[in-house]
Amino acid sequence: MMSPDKYCVNLPGRIVEFFPETQTATVKICVEKPFGNTEIESSAATREDLQDVPVHVNGGGGYHNTPPITVGDTCQLTFSQIGYDYWMFQDKDESGTLSGLPKPHLYRQFSEDDGYALVGYNTLPRAIQSYSAEHSQWRNSTAAQMISLNSDESIDIKAGSTVINITKDGTIAITAPLVTLTGDLTVTGTITSTTAVVAPSMVTGGKELTGHNHPAGTPPGNTGSNN
Repeated sequence: MMSPDKYCVNLPGRIVEFFPETQTATVKICVEKPFGNTEIESSAATREDLQDVPVHVNGGGGYHNTPPITVGDTCQLTFSQIGYDYWMFQDKDESGTLSGLPKPHLYRQFSEDDGYALVGYNTLPRAIQSYSAEHSQWRNSTAAQMISLNSDESIDIKAGSTVINITKDGTIAITAPLVTLTGDLTVTGTITSTTAVVAPSMVTGGKELTGHNHPAGTPPGNTGSNN
């Protein structure tokens, strides 16, 4: 068993390197390890970086939120009460025994070898700007990209100057410098435009309207083919 001063429960950390294939990281512990028994005689030493630390990724039921973990991201390190080798590396719920005794890693308790990294804990200088206390948002740090579930049960989707708002009753409003639709469009309601509609070709009631002219004095009715 380790002596109590060897136990690790929670420590602040910083990502040194992230491996997306395994979702593990090399993590720097951001507080030194003290030595000595008194404040006067004690000293501190930098801890070694932790290797192969599993990084927490929000998910469940086959769905995941996978943010890009980057070098320098701050995190909280929490340490397993018992060594987790078989669970971590072999996805097993039981470790079994070796020569009738528990496997060696089971004797580790709150060891630096058995840490998890919870990314998203920020220091005060890294606090998220314009944090909403009213809406639930998935966003980048600058809020230039955002999906916002609003308290009035509406949803906002934002990318730069483009905003899509979906109200509680299902009305959709799009504010964008340009909207491009590729493919067929079916409308079962009324199309209302407050400005001119420009199209290279427009067919209504089976007639091509582009280039369709009426001779002067033609009465209403079937105007026949295009003129």
